Amino acid sequence: MEQVANSKGHLMRVEEAVEVLTSDRPSRYLFERELAVAAFSGWLNSPDDPQGATTTVFAALCGAVLQAREHGINPPIEWLTEVYDDRAYMQLLENVIAIPIFWLIDEHKSYNNCNYTADVVRFLLTFKPKSEDKRKRASLGKAWEFINKHGGFVRGNFGRDRKDWCSISNHQVLWRRYKRSAPLQCARFHGAKFDWYLDPRQPDFFQRLSATAARKQELKTFFSAALHFQLELKAIIDRRSMAANDFFQFPDMLTPLDVRLPAMTATAYGKMAAYRRSTNLSEPVWD
Repeated sequence: MEQVANSKGHLMRVEEAVEVLTSDRPSRYLFERELAVAAFSGWLNSPDDPQGATTTVFAALCGAVLQAREHGINPPIEWLTEVYDDRAYMQLLENVIAIPIFWLIDEHKSYNNCNYTADVVRFLLTFKPKSEDKRKRASLGKAWEFINKHGGFVRGNFGRDRKDWCSISNHQVLWRRYKRSAPLQCARFHGAKFDWYLDPRQPDFFQRLSATAARKQELKTFFSAALHFQLELKAIIDRRSMAANDFFQFPDMLTPLDVRLPAMTATAYGKMAAYRRSTNLSEPVWD
């Protein structure tokens, strides 16, 4: 389970945040939905950063306290029992409280690992070879070649003067770190499309959390699309490269929404016609 610690209180888990954002029930305490948006967006932007969600929620709590004070409201005890706790705060102090590195280096301004993960899933779900030969089917190795050798869906526009995104070995590392978020990244950039770039450095951060939390139907559509992509991915990906417990745990009451991704072009298939498994692939299951 992804978490955003457990002592007298607990940190809001990412799965818990999704349950809050997809449920029709009233909020159980002040700003529950806003804090859920912070927990989820902090993890989605930085799934490889152990403190990504934690620091984002801390920034949101600071904004929530200011909002409560402005309206003469005492912060509810649930902020410390349901969302945050003292141990998490002390851990942040030990590392110097900061924002996620994702924002420190302005990852959101150009193509990034979130985009890359989304493109890998889009390739896996839309690459449909005419041959029934298992060696011709979509694979993580083919996804790497399509994106890094043939420009991928952005036609080589990776920014920062880069002609590719990563080496095959870094591709494997990146997938291991991001695969739990992969269907959600695909929905974010290619499916229902939802802006999760909520910058905790900005003075209007909490206002943006509130605006996002208020988009109830759009949030349901986003998560339902992500669930659809996850079910499709489960049906085709090799279990040795993505086991059952690697997939995100969506709320039981959520139903998938069939969202069609753009089909691969004839040009793209032409580029992949000469694919040969890379000798740098350390695991055959990636081919």
